[in-house]
Formats: sequence, structure tokens, C-alpha cells
Amino acid sequence: MNLENIYLSLRMENYHNINYRDPMPCPSSYKERLEYRINYVLRSISLASQEFKVPDLPEVQNRRGVSGAALKDIDEVQNFLYLRGDDIEILHRHLIAALPFVEQVRPMNMHFESEELGWKEDEGTYPCYDIISPIIQQAILLLREPDIMKSWMTWAIDRSYYISDILARSFIPDWPIAKKYRKLDRYDNIRMHHGLQTVLSAPDKAGKQAGIERYMAQWNGMMRPFGWKPKRNYDPRPGYGDDLFLKFAYEAALVVCGWDLDDSAFRDHPYYPRDLVDYYRAHVRHTRDAWRPEGVGAGIPVMPPPPPKKIDLHKSKAKGYKRWLELTCDGDKNACTDTLEALGTLRSLKNSWDEVFDQLSGNGHAVRADLKDPDTLQAQIDALATQRPLAEFTPPDDPPAGPARCEMLMQQAPAWAAAQGYTWQALNDGGDNWQAVLIRSEFHAEWLALSAALHLPPGLLG
Repeated sequence: MNLENIYLSLRMENYHNINYRDPMPCPSSYKERLEYRINYVLRSISLASQEFKVPDLPEVQNRRGVSGAALKDIDEVQNFLYLRGDDIEILHRHLIAALPFVEQVRPMNMHFESEELGWKEDEGTYPCYDIISPIIQQAILLLREPDIMKSWMTWAIDRSYYISDILARSFIPDWPIAKKYRKLDRYDNIRMHHGLQTVLSAPDKAGKQAGIERYMAQWNGMMRPFGWKPKRNYDPRPGYGDDLFLKFAYEAALVVCGWDLDDSAFRDHPYYPRDLVDYYRAHVRHTRDAWRPEGVGAGIPVMPPPPPKKIDLHKSKAKGYKRWLELTCDGDKNACTDTLEALGTLRSLKNSWDEVFDQLSGNGHAVRADLKDPDTLQAQIDALATQRPLAEFTPPDDPPAGPARCEMLMQQAPAWAAAQGYTWQALNDGGDNWQAVLIRSEFHAEWLALSAALHLPPGLLG
């Protein structure tokens, strides 16, 4: 069955009766978004079948844009199909049928050259998927056919992430590991990358087993910045309801399958793809991946994540704004350096406060959330805890949403911080945001004095 026929057969009719894998689904949203993605890919299939030539550069650029979006849409369709509960064999057929289309449109996204127009795009400029893309993760776990799996993996060469290549190496023995990888930034899920790296850098199987159990115990908190929450409200009014949360712990499934670990401690986690793991063990592990000895995974030592570069706040000689940054970032050297590089050295915070605070909240060392946005507020508090590190902030469930929940979070945070030797410093500029920083209590008086000397905007400290 080709891709067009599969998509035509996937039209969702009785979508309310589907047995969703998503523990908190919104059936109407699944119907709307899945059909939108399918329609877009069908349009892209038609466009890709047309002859691709120059000199009509705008048309070429349009096709490249459409083809690139279609590649992303196919990834999302595969994820939607899993989350809404489609049978494993449907997922398998979609992976096989989608590959020819990916191979057809991928060159449009990779390479085009026109001497007439003086326009050139180098091959490899537009990577298709990362190994942490759901479609690649499912291909690794589901495809019994080694050639088809490897064909999918040829579209996943990105060299962006160390842990991605380590995971791939456990399923493809000659998968290369680069000498150097780019530094993770705030748009990456740093906790996930470092968490997996910590698990796999354990020296023995027992250490990896304990590590993956800790990883899954912390998974919900890691996903808060990406939309996870304990309850979801699908209010149909624009701006009131939650969006779908479309992540599953596929990466944990790859670790379990690649290193032959026991998942019994977390099989009941609502976001753990246990059926994919079961399928892999029954149909793939001892056929396609029979080459890999038990428990060896990638077969190479995995480096632990780099330890954070910390400034000894008791010994530092820094003064003025630099010292203020050190205290605000709790000695996080990278965060201080990034802020200084982005904004320079300041003599006054009064006129640069917004820029400074945006930088601090972006690297996990401040709270700045809209008055009606408790999800962002909770995620930023979680980031503060992770950067220190502190025990998880677990506030009451009620009030469940809106400004009332934000106010409750701001009221609960000071006691949580104080119990761990930190001072929760709320900052009020009279605007539409909740703002705060977390300062080690022994340095709080010094921080206040520096704030006054640096002319913190009036009213911030209440």
C-alpha cells in the first residue's frame, strides 16, 4: 500500500471510540490536526511529482519550503498515529510507505544549484530528522527490515547531539561518533540529554539500570517546560484551553532496548511506550539486532555529561555587576559569561533591566511569567531548582489554573526555598509578569546591597 492510500484509509470517522495511548487526549484536536497534516502531505506528494527545474526561482523555493514542511508533517503523523492508539502494524506500514516519498523530496531540501541565477544550496544544509525525532525512534524500534531501517537512518545524520549518536550506535554498529558536538542551548532539552548521558555513562549494567529508573521517575518534571502537566483542560474557547501534549518517552525505550535493561519498575508510566518495547523484544531484538551481544549497547564507553562550571562564591574577587550576576546565577559560570557576552558590563541595571532579566530567565536563573500563565511559572521554578540543584517544587493541585494558581505558586515558593538555604526574592515592576530570583540566603544581604548600588529599577523589591 502506497502512502496516498494509507492516508486515505486513515480518515478518522468514529474518533471518539479510539483507545488512545495518550493518557489525556482531546479527540477533536487529534482529528483536526491529524487530518491537516495528512492533507498537507498529500498536497506535497502532488507537488513533488511535478518536474523540478529552473529558472523559476520562486517556484523552486516554494517547492523546497513545501517539501521541508512535508518531511516534518510525516514525522508528526507517525507520532499522532502512535499517540491516538493505532495498531503497531499500521505504524509499521506507514514507515515503509513514507520512505519513498522522503527519498523523493529530500533532494529538494538538500541541494539545488543554478548558474543562471547564481543561487546555490550546499548538500547537507537541511538535515531531515534528528535521531530524537519520533519517526526515527519508531523506525529503530519497529522495522524488522534492516535495509529499510538503515535507509531511514540515512536521513537522520545531523551530528548535533552526542547522545543521539550514542543511541544510534547501539542499533547500527558502524554509526560514527563525531569528535566534537555543539554546545546545548536553552532551546534544547538539556535535562533530557544530560539525564540520558548520566544513565549510559554508568560503568556497569546495574548502574545503568538504576539510572534509567531514576530517569523515568523524573521524566514528568523534565517535560514541564515542553508542555507536560498533571491535568489538562481542553476548553474550546481560544486562549483558554490547553494544547495537546505530544511527547512520549521514546528515548527511554531506546535505552531499554539498546542496552537490554529491565523496564518493570516504570512500565506503568503513562508516557512510556511499553508496547513498542514489547514489539522490539519479540520481533526485532533477536532477528535484525541479533548481531549485538546482550547488554553492551553502543559497545563504547559513554562520556558523562560535563559538570557545571561553578564559581566559588566565597572566594570570588568579582565586584559590582559581575558579582551581582554571580550571586543571581548561584555561581553558574556559563550563565554569567553568556550574560556578559550578550549585554556587556553594566554600571546600572535601571535602563537595561528587561534585557538582563530576559537573559537570566532564558538560562534558567530567574522567573518571568505572564500573570495568567502558571505552566510557564512552574517550569521556570523547576529550572531554578535544577540549576542549583534543589529538591523538586511540588505545590498543591488547587487552584488548578489561571492567575489564582500563579499567586499560589508565588506564595508557596519562599518556604520551599528557605528550607534549602535560599531566599525567594520576588520582584515587582508593576507590569504583567510574575518575577523572582533565587539567592543563596547567606549572600542575600550582599545581593540587596549590590542591587541598590547598581540602581535596580525603583519598586522592584517592593
